[in-house]
Amino acid sequence: MPRVPFKELQAAVLALGHTIELEENDATWRDMDCYRVTGSAARIHVIVDPDPYGTSDLDPDGHQVGDVWSIDLY
Repeated sequence: MPRVPFKELQAAVLALGHTIELEENDATWRDMDCYRVTGSAARIHVIVDPDPYGTSDLDPDGHQVGDVWSIDLY
């Protein structure tokens, strides 16, 4: 699966005239940050810790800190 760095997606969203805001973390997602695209229903989940359980297992898809994990609509 190809990696998508958040910084690249963020630049594309900003170029379209939207802004992105970090949502408050309710401590249930310690391994992800969640950003909201203003003026839309899109949320972007970004990896903060690729090894949240401390197992030292490599992510089989090669995800790294700062990669987009998912985009959803709420």
